[in-house]
Amino acid sequence: MRLLYALTLSLLLLFFPRLVSAQPFTPVSVTGFNQDVIAEGAPNSLATTTIAMDGGSSNRIMYSNAFKVFAGLGGGGIVDNGTIVNGTSTYQLAPYTGNNALLLQRTQTGDLTLTTPAQFSKIRILSLSTEGTSLVNIKLFFTDGSSTNALTNYALADWFNSATNLVVSGIGRCTRAAAPPYSADGYTTNPRMYYIEYTLSCTDKLKTLQKINFTNVTTAGNNAPFPNAVFLAVSGNAFSQSITTTSVTPANCTGTGGGAIINATGTGSPFTYTWNTNPVQTTATLAGVPAGNYECAVKDASNCSTIYPVTVPSQSNLVLTLHSDTTICKGASFFANTVSNGTNFSWVPGDGVSNTAISGPILTPQTTTTYIVSSVLGTCVTNKSFTVTVVPAASAYAGPDVTIIAGVGAPLNASASAGTYLWTPATGLSAANTLHPVANPGYSTTYTLKATTPQGCVATDDVTVTVVPYCIKPMNAFSPNGDGVNERWLITDGGCLKSAKVKVYNRYGSVVFESGNYNNDWDGTYKGKALPDGTYYYAIYYYLVNGDSKFLNGNVTILR
Repeated sequence: MRLLYALTLSLLLLFFPRLVSAQPFTPVSVTGFNQDVIAEGAPNSLATTTIAMDGGSSNRIMYSNAFKVFAGLGGGGIVDNGTIVNGTSTYQLAPYTGNNALLLQRTQTGDLTLTTPAQFSKIRILSLSTEGTSLVNIKLFFTDGSSTNALTNYALADWFNSATNLVVSGIGRCTRAAAPPYSADGYTTNPRMYYIEYTLSCTDKLKTLQKINFTNVTTAGNNAPFPNAVFLAVSGNAFSQSITTTSVTPANCTGTGGGAIINATGTGSPFTYTWNTNPVQTTATLAGVPAGNYECAVKDASNCSTIYPVTVPSQSNLVLTLHSDTTICKGASFFANTVSNGTNFSWVPGDGVSNTAISGPILTPQTTTTYIVSSVLGTCVTNKSFTVTVVPAASAYAGPDVTIIAGVGAPLNASASAGTYLWTPATGLSAANTLHPVANPGYSTTYTLKATTPQGCVATDDVTVTVVPYCIKPMNAFSPNGDGVNERWLITDGGCLKSAKVKVYNRYGSVVFESGNYNNDWDGTYKGKALPDGTYYYAIYYYLVNGDSKFLNGNVTILR
């Protein structure tokens, strides 16, 4: 009986995965499977799978223990819960009711994408090949956008008889058919699943793995599109690393007494430490150093180093308080207002700094600038920075001076920076908060335009609106009789004209007077002779000082 028990246990250990309590390789949930290659139960192996795993007359797929019982098969079968344990590795197959394999024929490529991207020091991929050995390229993609060609021309063994990287064997295979017989074979030693193992580089294990790309690059043989490369699950050796500073001891102004303690934890322990000091210090504690910036090379058990920076400050009475971050309009200046008991100073950059060697220079930067100010007291040095944001200056042009005729408004042709606007005084304007108000004051007025940008920059400009009285008043009669009264025909009584064109006709339509620039000077004569009393007809084109023109016709009577 004891011998039978030992034999049974040996067979179980040989052909089925073992459960272990602690696994460095644990299942990694992935998506991207394109085929269902495992029959799980009723009604048949055809309906519960999507493709045969090998070609030609074989037409074979794998099956679960449940299907074995359902179909009355003599052996083999994959565990129903899909959890496969082998030594230190655990793999979790996708549910048998859906796609559970990434099956790639020659030249085909596909991805397995991690449901939750994570960091790993090693990964193992549960896989096999059918119809011979497949050559596979594997590429890793990370969440930072980088990628690594992990394996090139990797020889993935056929699912029969290989012993390299063996995970499980004797799982059996059967015909993919709509009805029995299913002709299960291979068990108790075949088919087999294997693992592909890849160790991530020191650089890559610090990254977060997002997906794994597979390409079947097989070219040898004449059985295209076979062999099939089949990928079933991913397992990973999780990686984590954290380096922290647990304490810092400031150095004094004599340059001694400074130090720090750091602590490294994670899956790569034990860690070793190497500081860039002279002499080199090799523990997690940095001691007896002056103020400054230091680096510690923290090396894990796999000889991967991480450079960890530590700053040891100085502890002194050196005070440095800078102007707060501020915003100015381009062209403006301000006092730096630095407070320090230091004896030496420097400003970087020096652009827009009146004196880079004093604590409180006048600053006039032309572009947004971050100033780094260094203050020195003895051996103690401190650096601080502040930013002066330079925004575009405001501009304002109230437009050219305008002359208007009383009662006839005119727009102000102003231009200015984008923002808000205010005209003062507002009297006589159609609006005080727009760039082009209509001005119609009752008397000559100088207006001031104030433009304010969204950043608060202000610019002003003035425009004068000169108001002249309305002056278009042609006389309807005059008496050029030499008595000094109404001797000339007046068509205007003010200064609202630039010029006027005049034609006067007699009742027969003949022109008796004409002027291209009339100046109120016609005395009722034609070619030097007095016209007879009577009614005459005029046509006048007025050209006004506000740029308008006006046509007027009517009659005028000469009475002597």
